[in-house]
Amino acid sequence: MRLLSLSCVILLSLLILSFPLLHTPSFLVNAQTDHHSDSDIETVVEPEEDGHGERPDDAESDYEDFGEDEEDILKKAPGIETYMILTSHPEMEITAGDSAVALIGFYNGAKEDYFIHNIFSSLRHPQDLSHIIENFTVLSVDQLVPSAGRTAYDYEFTVGELYLPRSYGLMIEIRYKSAEDENEFGHAIYNNTVKLLEVVEVFDTETFFMYVFMVTGLIIFAFILHYAWTLTASGRKHQARAAKKAQQSSAQIVGQVEAEKRADVDFSWVSPAAAQSMGKKSPRSPKSKRNIK
Repeated sequence: MRLLSLSCVILLSLLILSFPLLHTPSFLVNAQTDHHSDSDIETVVEPEEDGHGERPDDAESDYEDFGEDEEDILKKAPGIETYMILTSHPEMEITAGDSAVALIGFYNGAKEDYFIHNIFSSLRHPQDLSHIIENFTVLSVDQLVPSAGRTAYDYEFTVGELYLPRSYGLMIEIRYKSAEDENEFGHAIYNNTVKLLEVVEVFDTETFFMYVFMVTGLIIFAFILHYAWTLTASGRKHQARAAKKAQQSSAQIVGQVEAEKRADVDFSWVSPAAAQSMGKKSPRSPKSKRNIK
């Protein structure tokens, strides 16, 4: 029974030791749908830029190039100039999980005033700009820009942490309308690729807890082994002590029986010398025994 309980405890300790291994990334099956991992994506040829992350107006594409329905197509208003500089990451490389800040410039070169609604952006597939991977923050501007007026805004967005390190399409768009006839306009301020970098973690929480579980399991396993060895050693000592006590008690019983037998005999009529010689063996030799026979 004790051996069965000991084997159960050892099995439990082995399960505890294997628990952190089952939760490591190499043992887990990723059941999460990956909408942005295509292993067959080739190198994307990026359009030319001006060297500072800025996209000039002659390289801008109309909104109709993005795969939207014809009824939702918005055009760029004549005389409007926009630019974008990624001030936080001028090299156009963003670490996954980081926040990026883009400086959005708007110049009204038309003869009429324009009212800016908002600025928004999205992360897209580098080879299919109609495939939106993630929508970023919408910046509500609600500002009137007069003719020949200039304005600029800081637009901040945060990239998710689960993206693979490679190039993605980044599209930053603006929506505005004419202050006179209220015609709606919109176009892409930036439509190019950015490179997402892998997150470099100085302290990996998952690895830390895995090692904590492993050390705890080893300590528990060592304690169980020590406990089992102690039980075995104490059992052997207990058996030895019990055998020794049994021998001592049997010797005491034999001595008591002999003493009681002697106490029952009346030696008052026997001389002292004869009483002393009664307990001794006769010093007869084997030859005397043969003569008697």
